[in-house]
Amino acid sequence: MLVDGLDTASAAFEVGYESASQFNREYSRLFGQPPMRDIRTFARQALRRLSRSLIVTFLDRAANRLSIAAAGRTRIARSGRESHNEDVWHTGSQFAL
Repeated sequence: MLVDGLDTASAAFEVGYESASQFNREYSRLFGQPPMRDIRTFARQALRRLSRSLIVTFLDRAANRLSIAAAGRTRIARSGRESHNEDVWHTGSQFAL
């Protein structure tokens, strides 16, 4: 039901029930709650997991960008002071010599 976007009646007919109310009763007996309540619960859980995943991805990318920006400032500062040294990062270059 969740994956295919079916309502309870459609799901009942898909699995061979002729009565949606009979399907609801048997589902409730077997799983402890009506099918639509289960669907709402599963959908909320999926949304929470997706939200957490998106937040973690966003924060990882932001931290990565900040560390790249900080490294760029270090390279520029060092290249101005010690341009004769082979270990120095040069302005405009992405790689150390």
